Amino acid sequence: MTPIPLLPLHELARLSKEGNLCINAENDETPFKKRPPQHALTPDILSRQEVEAFYDLLGDLQEALELLHVPHAMINRSLMSGLRSQSVPFHHDMEKIDVAIINEEGAYEHFLKHFPKALIEVSRSKLKPSFHRRQCATCDQVKSGSSSRVKIDIFVLKKYANIQELGFVLGATEDGTISQYSQEILQRLEGQGLPLYHYDNRQAIELRPGEAYSYRDLFPMRRIPLGRLSIPVTNKAVRLL
Repeated sequence: MTPIPLLPLHELARLSKEGNLCINAENDETPFKKRPPQHALTPDILSRQEVEAFYDLLGDLQEALELLHVPHAMINRSLMSGLRSQSVPFHHDMEKIDVAIINEEGAYEHFLKHFPKALIEVSRSKLKPSFHRRQCATCDQVKSGSSSRVKIDIFVLKKYANIQELGFVLGATEDGTISQYSQEILQRLEGQGLPLYHYDNRQAIELRPGEAYSYRDLFPMRRIPLGRLSIPVTNKAVRLL
């Protein structure tokens, strides 16, 4: 093996900075082999048309829910992004917005019965948005008529009077038999106070176990600016501002 030559420190620093300094391979006679350039992935930024489609869809959704008097709020990662930027998302991995319906006094049943028609009636877009019931196992979804990448996920937050009710949603039997993972979720949530608001289905709870709310976390809801809209958010989100 060819011995590695001794180089001045400034030369070593230059090679390291340029990415040309690497460990000598066993059968490589070249002690310093230039590494191939590493290119970062080009961010997939939403187009101006898609951003406007987001504003239109979120505005239509909000207007329809308020027309039906269905309590709702933006939640999760999309809320944190909105609080930071005061804008709808611009990046591809944030191309969906999460909204939660608070299901009290039959709000979700009322939503399912009247929302699809209300959404069409309030929309000012030429290409009307569409509603999809349980598009995936965890949530409903509304989709823009003008951009296939623009979607809003609609989750349902259910009010649980006690931890046992939540356990039944997670698959607990009458005799208390439950999976270890579900038991860990229940133990984690026991100290959060009652009533407890969490998702209305097992898949959503298991995927996002920490996204539970006390009554004080949710109410009173406030409104914050989001671009050209004003959206409702939870009291917990306001306290974090």
